[in-house]
Amino acid sequence: MKRFFTFLMAVWALLSISQTVKAADVTVYFQCPDGWNTPVRAYVYDKDGIPFKGWKETDECTKVHTSKGVELWKYSFDSKFTKVIFQNNEISSQYPSSGIDVINEHVYTSAGDQGTLSEFEKKAPYTYT
Repeated sequence: MKRFFTFLMAVWALLSISQTVKAADVTVYFQCPDGWNTPVRAYVYDKDGIPFKGWKETDECTKVHTSKGVELWKYSFDSKFTKVIFQNNEISSQYPSSGIDVINEHVYTSAGDQGTLSEFEKKAPYTYT
């Protein structure tokens, strides 16, 4: 019984450690420019230029609407990736031409970083799509 208890304690300790080393998620929002084909995709990479996925294998962002009805595209990823480029669905357009330094929970438009979601909604005008 003592061995079993020791085994369970060891397993619990390993599980606790594995939970603390997991990197935090980062979430960014993007308002695509007029004329983009949706859904929007996100290409993220780290400070050394190593991507999460290849250019043609990027993930779709999730369409969300703000409390004021503004359509945005949301993407969450591991915090070890520090730059993002947004692409239209056909990967023929992108914003920006080189990656944005991401800040968690910020909204990006073709005009740049718009701050947090609540800051974005306070700033008029914004585009309804």
